[in-house]
Amino acid sequence: MLRVLVSPRRSRPLVAAIRALFVVAAIVPLLAPLLESVAWSAPLGAVLRALYSLQCHQRVGRSFTIFGATLPVCARCYGIYFGLGLAGLVGRPRLRIDAYKAWILVGAVVVVLDVATEWLGLRPANAWVRVGTGGALAYGIALAILESVRPRRR
Repeated sequence: MLRVLVSPRRSRPLVAAIRALFVVAAIVPLLAPLLESVAWSAPLGAVLRALYSLQCHQRVGRSFTIFGATLPVCARCYGIYFGLGLAGLVGRPRLRIDAYKAWILVGAVVVVLDVATEWLGLRPANAWVRVGTGGALAYGIALAILESVRPRRR
């Protein structure tokens, strides 16, 4: 895994900025329906929805609804954003990079199993399972990113 070469003195603000970015990533999808529900901010909400359409299918049946409007991302994508945000807030556990690699591999396999078992009709669709699998994978990825910019422990 790539380790960013940053001096220890400069790494603390960088880690803080990345953590804040992860938290913002979890909050912004929740803002789109709220912005769309208010006349003066509706265009901004529409722009957010359009931007999210570049990375998500946005199927209404697979998305959560808040404030009477559907989120601009499906449940799995929101799980990914939620996992990033939670890792930004919690930032634990701190593991070796190899442990994060294993976490990410297991998380990816679980997401593939989730998709496959649903697609094959072995189980019904469940938005909370999608949130959980996407969130668990993203949490590990976010922690690995944070670990890669921290200075090496001696």
